Amino acid sequence: MKEYTRHLLFCDGGDCKGKDLMKAARKLLGKDSVHVKRSGVGCLGQCNKGPLVLVYPDGVWYECENEKTLRKIIKQHVQGGEVVKKHVVYQMTVKNGKNR
Repeated sequence: MKEYTRHLLFCDGGDCKGKDLMKAARKLLGKDSVHVKRSGVGCLGQCNKGPLVLVYPDGVWYECENEKTLRKIIKQHVQGGEVVKKHVVYQMTVKNGKNR
């Protein structure tokens, strides 16, 4: 398996547009697409916030309604390392080496 720096999980259950966003991500990532894995996942139970994009290993869940928002998440977070607070639905925290 290749070594990845990030893993993007796209909600593609139900009526979500996650599949379309996952396809767009490859183009938006450009040369970084070889270092960022993309996967579709079933319903994440947050349909009122969807579609969702999760960035791991950072544990950040984003509300990502369109390609413009995805572009911002990729540029600012995936490539720049800074969380896009405006679109965060949930962010995991680590305390004493354990997720909580």
